[in-house]
Amino acid sequence: MASSVLYELIEWAIAIGLSPEEAENYNGQQGDMWDAHKDMLLATIGAIFYGLLALMLPSKTNNS
Repeated sequence: MASSVLYELIEWAIAIGLSPEEAENYNGQQGDMWDAHKDMLLATIGAIFYGLLALMLPSKTNNS
């Protein structure tokens, strides 16, 4: 999740310095103004899914 936020912030910072046409080409949003939001939502869903999966799997700790 944190890496997704960091990537989106870096992408945004680079796009600020470019012309609107160059920023659109760099980001590859294809007219989707919600692109960053969707990317972060998918990262959040993935983090929650794997967090729940890790909780459900048996622990491999050695109790001896």
